[in-house]
Parts: sequence; C-alpha cells; structure tokens
Amino acid sequence: MVQRQEGPLWGAPGAAPPPPETTPPFPTYTPPTPPAPRRRLMPLYVAAAAVCVLGGVLAVAIVRYTGDMTTTAAPTTTVEPNVVVPEPLTEPSSPEWTAPATTTTTVAEDPLAGYRTVTGPAGVSVAIPTDWPVKPGAVPSNYQADSPAADRLIRFGGSESTGMSLLDTVATNETDNPNIADGYQRIQLAPVTTLPVEAVDWEFTFVKEGVTKHSYGRYWRRDGIDYVVYASTTEDLWYSMTEIVDVMVHTAGPI
Repeated sequence: MVQRQEGPLWGAPGAAPPPPETTPPFPTYTPPTPPAPRRRLMPLYVAAAAVCVLGGVLAVAIVRYTGDMTTTAAPTTTVEPNVVVPEPLTEPSSPEWTAPATTTTTVAEDPLAGYRTVTGPAGVSVAIPTDWPVKPGAVPSNYQADSPAADRLIRFGGSESTGMSLLDTVATNETDNPNIADGYQRIQLAPVTTLPVEAVDWEFTFVKEGVTKHSYGRYWRRDGIDYVVYASTTEDLWYSMTEIVDVMVHTAGPI
C-alpha cells in the first residue's frame, strides 16, 4: 500500500510551491480590443452564458438525481427475490404429509423370522431359533433346545405350584441347587410387575468346569402351574443371546 502524504500534492511534505516561470514557454496571447459600441452588449452575453451554465448545471443535477433514484431502486428489484427462504428439503411440503413408519413391512408381517414356536411340559410354549433342535431335559418337567454348536441352550417347562410364593420358590432354588453353587453371583432376583400374573426374573452367573456361565430365567404362575423359560451360555457369548432371550420372554406362554 502506498503511504498517503500529508502536504502539498506537488512536492514533498512541507515544501513550498515552485516559483512562477519568468519567461513563458510559448508567446503570450493578447486578446483584441473589442469595438466601443459592442461594450454595451457584454452584460447580455454574460447573462446568456450564465443562463446556459445554470441550465447545464440543472440538467446535470436532474440526470444525477434520476440516476440516484434508479440506483437506489435497483437493489430492491435484485434483493427482494432473495428474501424468500426456500423450504428445507427434509420438511414436508404440505401439512397433510405424514412421515413413513420406521417399522418395515417384513418385520410387521413376520416378527419371528428365524424362529419357530415349540411346546413343552404342562402346555408351555415359546419361540426358539429355527435351527435349534429340541430334546428332553434333565428332568421330566422341562425340555431343552441347543444351538448347532452346543454352546448355548434354552430350557422351558412347567410343574405344579408349591405352597410358597413364586419369589420364595425361586429363592429356594437359588440356595439349594448344587449345580450353580461354584462361583455363584446373583445379578437379579425380583418380581415382574408388568404381567397380569405372578412372575419373577432370576439372572446370575456361576462357574462350571472352570468356565463362567451366564443364565437368565423368567418364571410365572398360572392356574396352579409354575412355568419357566431359561437361557444359558458362557459369559463371553452372552451378548449373542440378547435377541434370543428377548424373543423367548415375549413369546413365552400361556400367560
């Protein structure tokens, strides 16, 4: 950027203007002396010239004023369309528009894809993975379904109710079952209050042959029968049972 100098425009700051030429670079022009009779017409010429000059000034002012009006109005015609903000593409274009449901048609028509419903002792029913075969359980009151790799299982069954509350019945099994005593850790043992029947959730871990197991059981009582659906696998595979257990609990019956 060139620095602005504060001072005369014809020299360095503070310098005086150059002296006038003593000798003109070209012959000095001397106007001719006008005739005496014409001197009376000079005021008319001056007045006419003044009128012309004034007319020119007014014309320029009118032109500039008109130009200013055009310039001022121009932004209105160019900016005004931009004031309208377009509707976002993600918003509906009509108040009657309704977003589509997030649940797919496949899920709505077949919520148990990959599962099949099986029945067991005392009329218990539950949905299990399609490729898990069913066999008799360790006791006559339940059946067992194993995964193809035999690393996960589901048990389901029913037996006659005891004289105790369902919670006390399950708690007795917690303390008296020798198969889970090694390394036993309770995760939850509590009533289920969202069902129309008496129900209990029991979840725990234990050690079997040096491997930590993770188990979960849903117990419920109806018409003098205590029902159960139960899932178990190793602790490191429990994450793979999340969906299976969810389907098991929501399809277990009769309730």
